[in-house]
Amino acid sequence: MIGGHRFGDSPAVRHLFTETSSTALTNTEQEVATIVSAITKSPLEIIQPDTDLRLQLNVDSLQGLQIVAAIERRFGVTVPDEEIDLYGSVKAIADTVDRLRGGGS
Repeated sequence: MIGGHRFGDSPAVRHLFTETSSTALTNTEQEVATIVSAITKSPLEIIQPDTDLRLQLNVDSLQGLQIVAAIERRFGVTVPDEEIDLYGSVKAIADTVDRLRGGGS
């Protein structure tokens, strides 16, 4: 007991166990983030679902193609050419992968 409260009873501690992070990655997003990290050599910790690949990670067209090729190999999908330019974030890529695979994360 600390200060009249059992340890863990304070709102400041309790929220750590009851709230979920809005930036938590789905399984697919985590795998996509890992691929993006490897190709861009960016720390995995800074890559979130809404990270803008072009503006925040400076992904150029060659890296974009490398990411798409790695995604296709990893997930066994074929990304339609007309969709490649739509990928602005990890979430956008993961959503497309999930759609092409016919399911969720």
